[in-house]
Amino acid sequence: MTVYRYHADKAALFQAVMLREVQRESLQIEQRLATLSIEENPVVEGFVLAVRLARQHALIRRLIDTDPEWLVLHITLQGGAMLQFAIAAASAFLHQPKFKHWLKTQDLNLAGEMFVRLLMSAILTPGGILTSDDDDELRRVASYLVQPLL
Repeated sequence: MTVYRYHADKAALFQAVMLREVQRESLQIEQRLATLSIEENPVVEGFVLAVRLARQHALIRRLIDTDPEWLVLHITLQGGAMLQFAIAAASAFLHQPKFKHWLKTQDLNLAGEMFVRLLMSAILTPGGILTSDDDDELRRVASYLVQPLL
């Protein structure tokens, strides 16, 4: 009863929890990227880390295993707020000086959106090389696909 004083329904509660988790994961990614050497590509490493953290996240894993249709619905068609937050977080990362050397575009908001949309596909869509659990394989994909896109 107390939960529904703050959230209208299960979907609203899920959105609030997912926004909180995206914030937590964003902080972990930011902390890890801060430790990269100058030679390490933060775009590639950020992608690999984001995929790994999302795939290991207990809530996401459970929903993929038990209720994938509900998860996909609420982070795609009904996930506008979460998508906007994730895009803003990705764009903020890309605005950091360490990324300037690695980016080909000046439109960092568009780059952030493309990054997030590829990330969502890598997390939610099974099969194919983009969904590999091997970090080196993900780096290869990110170097080939994500880096040139951005």
